[in-house]
Amino acid sequence: FIAGGTGADAGCDAIDGGGCLSGFSRNERVMSAQIYSEIGVKSMKSMKFGIAFLAAACVMMSASAEVVVSQPWVRATVPQQMATGAFMQLKSSQDSRLVSVTTSAAERAEIHEMKMENQVMRMREIDGLPLPQGQDVALKPGGMHIMLMGLKKPLTEGESVTLQLTFEDKAKKREVKEVVVPVRSLTKPAH
Repeated sequence: FIAGGTGADAGCDAIDGGGCLSGFSRNERVMSAQIYSEIGVKSMKSMKFGIAFLAAACVMMSASAEVVVSQPWVRATVPQQMATGAFMQLKSSQDSRLVSVTTSAAERAEIHEMKMENQVMRMREIDGLPLPQGQDVALKPGGMHIMLMGLKKPLTEGESVTLQLTFEDKAKKREVKEVVVPVRSLTKPAH
């Protein structure tokens, strides 16, 4: 409160230096001071609730997995080629999974694995790629990769393709990360 105010006048002093309730009786000023005081308490309670809510939201946001995408690239195509692969390194701050990929460059995108079966290398779609906490997961030619199928046009070196990667954490919360990926030839080194 502003110095000089006591009792009912203290409430007025807190509002505008003492002039807010001039002309009112002492009882009216006391009641007004109590109302202003109660409003202040309710405002403080609302503010405390707001701060608690924001803190909880920050904790929940930090609880979602942060996935770092590095060294992404898409293999360039030749005319009439309708599919190609996308490759990259993924590293998640928490256990999560890459569950889907979309792009406007192709009719569909799938997460694939290469696996040796009966001495034959087979490629197949998988429903998700596990990303163990803190571990680098490589999507590379001959291994796990993203397959872009039904390309809408040939992809030439120097262009880029935008991929939307959907990640899911242990709580089944999904997050979409958009990545602009350069197109390069298979024979060109990554760096």
